[in-house]
This record gives sequence, C-alpha cells and structure tokens, in this order.
Amino acid sequence: MRERVIEDLLAKHPHARLLRYLAATPGGLDESYLTEGERTAAGEMREAGVVSSRGGKLRLSNAARATLDRSRSRLALSESDGSAERLNARLYFIREVTRVITGSRTLADLFRSSFAELWKVAEFDLAVAVILEQNLDVYLTRRDGLEDPLSGRFATEVKEAMKRVLDVSVGETDLIVRTNFAELPAGPSGDPYAHCISTVLRQENRAAGVLVLFRSDHFSPEAAPILEVLASQISIVLGNIRTTEKIQNLADTDELTGIWNKRWLRRQLPNEIDRARVYVIPLSLAMFDIDDFKEINDTFGHILGDVLLSELCGTVRETLRPPDALARFGGDEFAVVLPHSDIYGARAVADRILQRARALRLIVADGTTEVRCTVSVGIATYVPPTMTAAELIQRADERLYESKRLGKNRVSW
Repeated sequence: MRERVIEDLLAKHPHARLLRYLAATPGGLDESYLTEGERTAAGEMREAGVVSSRGGKLRLSNAARATLDRSRSRLALSESDGSAERLNARLYFIREVTRVITGSRTLADLFRSSFAELWKVAEFDLAVAVILEQNLDVYLTRRDGLEDPLSGRFATEVKEAMKRVLDVSVGETDLIVRTNFAELPAGPSGDPYAHCISTVLRQENRAAGVLVLFRSDHFSPEAAPILEVLASQISIVLGNIRTTEKIQNLADTDELTGIWNKRWLRRQLPNEIDRARVYVIPLSLAMFDIDDFKEINDTFGHILGDVLLSELCGTVRETLRPPDALARFGGDEFAVVLPHSDIYGARAVADRILQRARALRLIVADGTTEVRCTVSVGIATYVPPTMTAAELIQRADERLYESKRLGKNRVSW
C-alpha cells in the first residue's frame, strides 16, 4: 500500500521533485526554500503520511524512506537503463550538490560549488550560468588552460544556446561576467564549443536563468538529465540567495547617489585585483572629485550641493561600460573600477568624465543663476603580482591631487 502511494505521488511533477530532494537530505529540507507548488505538494504528502514537519524542516517518514530505498522510485530522473553503478552515481551527486547548494550564501558560491560537483559526474569544458536581469549576469567555470572565453566567441555561443531553450533572442543584451574560474583539470585539445547542452532555471513558473555546458567531445547520455537535476536543485534556493544579495547591495549602496559606497569598494577591489593577477588581464582605477566643491556648498547651499553630486554620478554612469563600477569614496570624491582596461583605456574613460562634468548645468531656485562644475581625475593601473588594493587606491589618489596642484579640471596618470 505504501509503495502505491509513493508511485502515485511520483506521477505528479511537484511531488516527484520534492521526493528527490527529501531523499537526498536526511537532515530535512528547510521549508522556506519550497516554491508555492512544492508547499502544496508537501501538504498532500503530510496527509498521506509520507512526510513530517518539525522545526521548519520537512523530512521523509521512516516508512516512506524505506519504501523509496526498496523501490528506487526516487531514481526516476530520466529514462535510465537501471545500471546500479549509474544510479548510485546519481544518488551521490544529488546528495553532494544538495549539501553545497544549501550551504551557499551568494550566487558566485552557488554556481562555483555546483559546477565543481557536476563535473565529477558529467565532464565538460565550460559551464555557464546566466541569470536574467537587466543585463545578463554570467557565472563561469572552465578547464585550466582553456583560452579565456572573454577574448573569444564565448558571448555568441552562450546567446545561441539561450535562444534554443528560451525561444527568444538576447542578441543585443550585454553579458556581464561576474565570476570566471579556471579550476577544472586541463582536458584534450579541440573546439570547446563543439557540443552543447542547456536547460532553464525557473522561479515560480518563469524563466530566471539558463545553465549551459560546452564540450569538445560528445556528452554522455547521462549529462542532460543530470543537468536537469542540478537546475531543479538550484531553483529551490535561487530566489532566497538573490534576495539576500539584494539586501547586501542595499547596505553597500550610497543613499544619496545610488551608487556603490566605500564599504563595497574596499571589499570588491581586492577581488578584481585577484582576477587581474590570475587571468593576466589589465585593471585600472580612476579617482575624481569636484573642483572647489566647498565653495559651491557655501555659495548655494548643501541641498544644491547634494543635487550636483547626484546629477554628476548619473552622467558619469552613462559613460561607463557594464563591467565598470562607480563608487562614492567619501564626500565629493569618487572611484571608478575599470576591469579589462589598461592605462590608455582608463585615460579615455577619464577624458569622458571630464567632458561630462564640464557640460553639466544646474539652475538655482531663482531660475536665472546657472551652476557649473569641473572635476580633477587621477588614474592608476594595477601592477602585478604584488600590488594591493590599498596601494592601487593610494596611487590613483596621489595622481588626483597632482591634478589639483597642476590647476584642476584635468587628468593625471
């Protein structure tokens, strides 16, 4: 009788997925991770005596777990040939990936650890997670020795893979690479984009992202269904992690201007330096402040000064690329983090900032007085391998004050 109940539940997708999660998590599954459909399924399973709930954790009953062990119904993840070795590998994967996923606190951790576990059971050359935001946030793990995808046809291949599973084009949308780890063992030579499998990450019946695997050789028959398992596992915690990150972003955002604050800069710049050092890519930093800002405050008041700061940030942001980041360093001083930019690229950005500042106009409350401003800029580039974030900031700041000494309204580099 119990086996019949289990079989009936497995015939319904939310129940089948929830049973797989519970079978892989003996310690219980946090009910806050469940989707609305899974909460409904959990209620029906409680009534059937298949699960119990205690302390916010959902657990399989001992009888249900024994039934699943006997029938191996929880292993019905795809059309399987019944191989014990293959089924055991899947079980191990589900258990391990559940462990690392539930322990992740950021999207970077989530995809880095998940892809590491996935590679153990379905080898690939590149694994890509794309989260659908205003831009396309990309989390990448690849084999050591593989050409850095940022310099090749990576964007084209990823967008083509997304088009196949989403049935929409994302041709003009920017890919923003958030992580780029080259941590997998080196593999055979060949075109790493020769073969591709992909699946959709879903949140409440909508597409939230895409997982894509690339490989120079054919994928094993098990790779696609295992990727589906990973996608369903990630979907459980994706919403909570994204919410946590948004809360963190609020703490890292300057209240007046809406850009990043100094706290964010001090945490993020060392990460950018690590990337620049490991992947041998350029990194530059621009520091700028408003010339004679105290006089503007004293003459027109702090309210207009605040408006000037906000308007300047808005116009500067328009000049930056998606990977660049603008942060308020303090008062009227700002920092621009410029990944993949050498000193000449940074100089071009600084010149645009100068031009935008010179063109900015604010009208005072009397309707006749016009307030203008200029900025002074200092730029520095990361020198590997030992330069620290503090040293990079210091060097850019020194050049900012050199611009001040030379007469303001200029760039020093």
